[in-house]
Amino acid sequence: MNEKYYNSQEWERVKEARKKYDGYKCKNCGATKNLQVHHKNYTFEGTENIKDDLITLCANCHYKITMINRKKRKGLI
Repeated sequence: MNEKYYNSQEWERVKEARKKYDGYKCKNCGATKNLQVHHKNYTFEGTENIKDDLITLCANCHYKITMINRKKRKGLI
């Protein structure tokens, strides 16, 4: 993970663009509070396409998806 990038104004701009694209709603549950932007993959980290590489999720859904992905990578599910 590129901490410099994630602390940059560019990342803030990218996150805002994706949230706007998704209508400021979680694409999983429809929540409108505590929104975060999730990388579908990190292949294009720093040069993400907001439509293909990112998705807006609420903090709760983001956590759940992250945990599921970690378990998959470890072969637990």
